[in-house]
Amino acid sequence: MSINLLNSRVIKIIAIVAMLVDHIGMILFPEIDALRIIGRIAMPLFCFLIAFGATKTRSVPKYLLRLSILMVISQFAINWAANGNPFIFTELYVFFSLALGVLAIYLIKKSPHPILAVFSVFLICALAFSLNFAITVDYHMAGILLIVLFHIGLRYSLNIFKITALLSLVVFNLAMMIFSHWWLQWYSMFAIVIITLFTDKRIKQHKVEKWVFYVFYPLHLVLLYIIKMLI
Repeated sequence: MSINLLNSRVIKIIAIVAMLVDHIGMILFPEIDALRIIGRIAMPLFCFLIAFGATKTRSVPKYLLRLSILMVISQFAINWAANGNPFIFTELYVFFSLALGVLAIYLIKKSPHPILAVFSVFLICALAFSLNFAITVDYHMAGILLIVLFHIGLRYSLNIFKITALLSLVVFNLAMMIFSHWWLQWYSMFAIVIITLFTDKRIKQHKVEKWVFYVFYPLHLVLLYIIKMLI
């Protein structure tokens, strides 16, 4: 694949495919580690896409609103599929962490002083950390930190970001190891290969395309849980 082909659209497709493989392993074939290993690159790629989108968007609040709406829809849809009741909350899914990551970016941009920005990020991470004691939070503070670290690198330049991305992934995996103790998560380091080949080439994005991932996320999980009930 040519380096010039690794734009945001291609990375989004890679992330979606990796996520699908991961969830097939999680829901249908939990005994096959290879599926979960492949899926480990999905979260770092989505964190990158979220950070890149929030950095480039004209309105971070609107970006956050879209994520929040899909967070609520996804939460109830997956609750229904996994537990048979949309109001049974056993887990806060990945959109929750992604939305908190965008909120952290917004507060960083609006903070009049770096210390206030750091304090804002700390409070958001503390919220995710505290919630994780009562209910499982997908990627919790590790996902938020990764989005924030990616954003900080992107604020300077794409080249600076690529230099700092590896360190950001190490921080992410250390946080996941401390709180989740899951060694397979370290395979997410392979995402650095794709991230460092990214080119900020402007692409024309249709409005429908923008919502593909948002719709695909709850839809594919609901379908996988239905398949699990049928087999």
